[in-house]
Amino acid sequence: MNKTATWLFLLLLTVLMSGRSSALTQPKQLALIHVTVIDATGAPPKPEMTVVITGDHITVLGKTGKVRIPKSAEVVDASGKFLIPGLWDMHIHSVSYENGRRFLPLLVAHGITGVRDMGSPLEDILRLRRETSEGKITGPRMVVAGPLLQGPLPFQLPFITSVNNKAEASQTVIYLKGRGVDFIKSVFGN
Repeated sequence: MNKTATWLFLLLLTVLMSGRSSALTQPKQLALIHVTVIDATGAPPKPEMTVVITGDHITVLGKTGKVRIPKSAEVVDASGKFLIPGLWDMHIHSVSYENGRRFLPLLVAHGITGVRDMGSPLEDILRLRRETSEGKITGPRMVVAGPLLQGPLPFQLPFITSVNNKAEASQTVIYLKGRGVDFIKSVFGN
C-alpha cells in the first residue's frame, strides 16, 4: 500500500469510527401515540396527540398521524391515557436516607417529578439528591435545604442545627452553602 492509500484508509477509518461512536451515544427516543395531552394552561385537553421525547426533552408534539416518528423511537400506544406536566411537591421532609429510598419512587409513580425538601439531615439529603440525579435510585429532582436553622434549643435533632447567635448562624449558612444546599430554611422567633 502506498503512502497516499494508507492515509486515505486511516482517514476513512477515523470517519467511520467517529460516526459509529456518535450513533452509540444518541439519546433514547420515545414516542407516545394516541395520548390525550393536558398542558395545564387552562386549554381543553388535546386528544389523539403524539409526543416524541428525546432523552429528557419533548422534541415533537402534534396530532397522531401527522407527526413523523423517528425510526429509532420506542413507540407506546397511550390510547385512553393522559399526559400532564410533571408535578412538584413543594414541602417534604425526607427524614432519613432509608426513608427517602422508600418513598421517593412512589412520588415519581404518582407524577411528582420535583420536590423541595424543607429540612432533613444533611448527609442523608445530599446523598438522596445525588443518587436520584445519577439514576441510582428512582426519585424526583430534588431542591434541598439540609437541616433547619433554629435558635438555641436544649436538645439536638438530626434535621435541626441549633445556633446561639448571629455569628454561629452566619458560619452555619456558609458551611451549608459550601456543602451544596440549594436554600436555607430558618425557624427564628421575633
